[in-house]
Amino acid sequence: MTRQRNSQTGLSHGLRPWRTALLKSAAVAFASTLIALTVQASPALADDPTICGHKVGGEILKKYQEGEIAKKLGCPATDELTNPDGQGKRQQFDGGTLYWHPTLSHGAHPVWGKIGQLWADYGWETGAFGYPTSDEGWDQEYKSWYQRFSTNNLTLFWSSGNGVEGCKGECVGYSGITGTDLFKETRVEIPVGTQNVVVRAFPTTRGTVQARVDPAGAWKEMWSLAPYPHGVSKTENSSLYKQFVCHAVYDVPTGGGDGTSGISWDLESWHADVSWARVLNPLRNDACDWK
Repeated sequence: MTRQRNSQTGLSHGLRPWRTALLKSAAVAFASTLIALTVQASPALADDPTICGHKVGGEILKKYQEGEIAKKLGCPATDELTNPDGQGKRQQFDGGTLYWHPTLSHGAHPVWGKIGQLWADYGWETGAFGYPTSDEGWDQEYKSWYQRFSTNNLTLFWSSGNGVEGCKGECVGYSGITGTDLFKETRVEIPVGTQNVVVRAFPTTRGTVQARVDPAGAWKEMWSLAPYPHGVSKTENSSLYKQFVCHAVYDVPTGGGDGTSGISWDLESWHADVSWARVLNPLRNDACDWK
């Protein structure tokens, strides 16, 4: 990226030497400050390399040259761009986009593939997840690729299928683990190619007890860990909430943080929106998994 530097050129004739020196000193200090601020705001420099017709520099260049990143990203498709917040930078490549922010991203990181698509659906860096704070990594437990983001350390993930709830086949989703002592995690799984959503709430022992007393409050607190999923209809929302209340009412702690419903309360958007009479009838609630 070509950067323009301001310079002080010439001073008025007739100024005394000490005053001229003072003005020169002030001008140099002003120019140095301006340059420093400009460098902080834009990591790319005029003498950075041109790759496939576009300048690549600063932290973005550093990440681009790391490991196999350049091979995966391919050629840059744009010059470095400034994000809507006026601070962050991004540069688009054939295989994805590198994002950088001076305080939020901890260096530049690529966003691509199904994780990148889901992140874009929720508003890119100005949306629910913020800036990427890590590259993609492998989660052995869930057999999925994951990436962390700046808002509440939220994690986005993609799996080709791991046999667990909403990820029995290919899925994307996100997880939050920060913000409340009633739930260890709120995990949203979205089977690829469907409009379905699976919400997996992992209550603490206190959460199991508190949710029975105040299910509406616990529901609200569960969603303080992660954003509510897009595209859920009013009917599906009602069903998800009733499933949640069913688990809250009938789950009993068994020690070690688990309960009779297992380690998580699993809520599926495709279940029918049954009546409250059925939800609260222990003989008819089908273990909170009605069809």
